[in-house]
Amino acid sequence: MQNPLSSGYAAAANVHYTLGGSYPYSPSSHYPFTPRQSRRHSEDTSATRSQRLEEFRQRKGNRAELAEIYGSICEFAGDQHGSRFIQNKLETANAEERAKVFEEIMPNAYQLMTDVFGNYVIQKLFEHGDQSQKAALAKKMEGHVLQLSMQMYGCRVMQKALEHVLVDQREKLIAELNGHIIECVKSANANHVIQRLISLDPPSTLTDAFVGHVHELSTHSFGCRVLQKAFEVLSPEKIRPLLNEMHGCSPNLMVDQFGNYVVQSVITNTPGREYDRDKVVKEIKTRVFELSRHKFASNVVEKALKFSRAEDRRVLIAEMIGDKAEGADNRTAILLRDSYGNFPVQTALAEADPDQRDKLLAIILPLMPNLRHTPCGRRLEAKISDYEQKGIIPSLSNSMTTSSANSPDISTVNSDSEGSGKRETAVPGFSTKSFKPTAGRRVVSSTSSIDEAQVVTLLA
Repeated sequence: MQNPLSSGYAAAANVHYTLGGSYPYSPSSHYPFTPRQSRRHSEDTSATRSQRLEEFRQRKGNRAELAEIYGSICEFAGDQHGSRFIQNKLETANAEERAKVFEEIMPNAYQLMTDVFGNYVIQKLFEHGDQSQKAALAKKMEGHVLQLSMQMYGCRVMQKALEHVLVDQREKLIAELNGHIIECVKSANANHVIQRLISLDPPSTLTDAFVGHVHELSTHSFGCRVLQKAFEVLSPEKIRPLLNEMHGCSPNLMVDQFGNYVVQSVITNTPGREYDRDKVVKEIKTRVFELSRHKFASNVVEKALKFSRAEDRRVLIAEMIGDKAEGADNRTAILLRDSYGNFPVQTALAEADPDQRDKLLAIILPLMPNLRHTPCGRRLEAKISDYEQKGIIPSLSNSMTTSSANSPDISTVNSDSEGSGKRETAVPGFSTKSFKPTAGRRVVSSTSSIDEAQVVTLLA
């Protein structure tokens, strides 16, 4: 039986797909075509477009209606401009118009799910279609859930489907991932599907699959995102085995380039999780000085200073100050000239009780004249100025300009390869490149859902 694709889309499909056979973005190949490359390829296929689509593109769809492209919906869905047009129209289409689009899409729904432009049309149908249409689209996914989850565009459709189908059908789709959960967590694409499942109150079989793999996943660039999501949104009772496993390896995770993010998530997401937060903070207390000087663990110390109980915070800051409260050999002074240790000191200054803040300032201010010429000192000076403006600390303008004649000679040590003394801070939900430790970068990110759309701010 001839495939009911329109002539233009069929020609393009011969390039992109082998219908009934393998698909171009197999999990093992890791999908060699990026979205940008695929778009460029699409722009170079004008010879395969129908005259109808070519005319539409030339007039840029001005004042066009869905009815004008009936019979060519699939071809338009696979085109950059045509796909955008259909998406916009589906948002306001009536039931009859949606039904017509759905009718034409269905024979080729699976192929469109994995298409660079077609996947967006399928997503819109999941958003705006009626329940029977959503169920029919999900039926098309059955038997292909793992492949779709691993695929660059299919994983987006999977996430949308899981959001909008009924619970019984969702459970049927999830069941296809059994035995492949860890594989999905480590996938650049499928990890987003797992995260979406976690946000939808998943069956226990999902989190049970993580048991025995917490250290492995925490130290993986994608796995750490999934565990963060689990620790953020699932109740402690549901993930107690995972939390216990995390506590068993937390010292190693704190100093890992990815694992430190998982430990941070336990500290910061405290409502109902105070027991786990306090247990992590207890582990930090006796190692504050050591951990503060570590590129990754210093981030964990900062989170502990911000989110721990008041009494625990006092212990942490006391450990940073140490017994010797004066001179360049004081712990705080050593941390100040450390390329990573200066960050926890800045945080301690903001979070400390008045008496401990006074002790910190008594150590910091005499050192500032010599420090201000170092990267660490300039950041600290800016931070102190910011604290003054916000009223966190009293005005110190006179003290900051004190002569350096009697100040201990101090210089920055342990600088990274670029001498900037910057480091990475929690980055939830980015590509592998974004997660690699880069000298001279301090990356800060929001903790929104770990979809592809996430915001990163680079701070000087």
